[in-house]
Amino acid sequence: MRTAEPWAATGRLFRLNLRLDRVRILVWVLALTGTVYATVLALAETFPDGEARQARAALLDNPSAVMMTGPAFGAGDYTLGAMTVNELSLSVLVATAIMSILLASRHVRAEEESGRLEVVRALPVGRFAPAAAALGAVAVADAAVGAGITAGLVAAGLGGTDAVAWGLATALTGLVFGAVAAVTAQLTEHARAASGTAMAVLGAAFLVRGIGDVIEPTGSWLSWLSPIAWAQQTRLYVDLRWWPLALSAALTAVLLGTAVLLAQRRDLGAGLRRGRPGPATAGTSLLSATGLARRLLRGTFLGWTAGLVLFGLAFGSLADSLEDSIADIPTITEWLVVDLAALTESFAAATLSYLALGVVAFAVSAVLRLRAEEESGRTGLTLSTGLARSRWVLGWLAVVVVEALLALVLSGGRWARGSP
Repeated sequence: MRTAEPWAATGRLFRLNLRLDRVRILVWVLALTGTVYATVLALAETFPDGEARQARAALLDNPSAVMMTGPAFGAGDYTLGAMTVNELSLSVLVATAIMSILLASRHVRAEEESGRLEVVRALPVGRFAPAAAALGAVAVADAAVGAGITAGLVAAGLGGTDAVAWGLATALTGLVFGAVAAVTAQLTEHARAASGTAMAVLGAAFLVRGIGDVIEPTGSWLSWLSPIAWAQQTRLYVDLRWWPLALSAALTAVLLGTAVLLAQRRDLGAGLRRGRPGPATAGTSLLSATGLARRLLRGTFLGWTAGLVLFGLAFGSLADSLEDSIADIPTITEWLVVDLAALTESFAAATLSYLALGVVAFAVSAVLRLRAEEESGRTGLTLSTGLARSRWVLGWLAVVVVEALLALVLSGGRWARGSP
């Protein structure tokens, strides 16, 4: 049933999306709120006075530290608020952006790819209603995360206008990348490709911001090309300014307008970029359970491994220079309860634990892909060839184990080549 009203049933679809995502959104909000709250308390306990914080601020000029945190505002008078923002804001912004990309891709493209959107559109639903409802749910999720961050800061004793600004900056950054996912969803027929492209945009924004801040510690012209930098350039708890957030709002509006225009140029279920036809005959490797699993997991494996290797290189470089940096600043040694070698070893151990968590996340996502293959019906087609279910599962798990170990070796190799 068609309707002339393009926004018909938007409210109902919006409520449906919130119901479907209520657990996901709650987990994201609680995780980020708890992270902010716990970090403030941990930093306050670790650096209890101004002298201790100034000793920590002396390490902020290291390029690797700048790349992985952000511009070092307020280093001359390193308050607890400035320290929290410098240490934590990048992680919060990136996590919120990832949440927005996943939610937007799920509702904008995955529902269309599965065929459920076609069923919905058969009802009196406007042509813009599904996308509007999806982005509305993303906006609510971002607003909830922003409110949670503000609440966590207030509970930890860092309330005030700056806490509200941090929450708003986080929400707007999430909206930017949710809108990016809305655009990439118009380009391809597949949800994984749409979210992967949006993640690549996020990675590019991360690198541009990092390189720009390395050029100039408080942000160079290159930094301003990244939406992530706009939130950090509000100079929270140092010299608060609101106007960089207008850039995030403007870019969100432009991207959403672009998504609407692109959606009008394609058919339901199709993408603007046509998929390339596969070869007429499959390779012999695809005839085995392990070969098929390797082919299906190839993109996921390469993406996770590349990210983990870059993470290992950045923090390996930071570990190499950590001992020299501390030795050049005698005041820091007054606050250390261990010698420099033990401190560097602790830093290396902590970083390796993050790498291990990344490998575990890859392994979990790869195993869950088995369920997605079954829901799509491809597992049934595979088993119809005579392949035993146990052999299919064991072959898939064997590939996951090998690729997880390979990702761990490649990402941790930077430490084995000379890091302490």
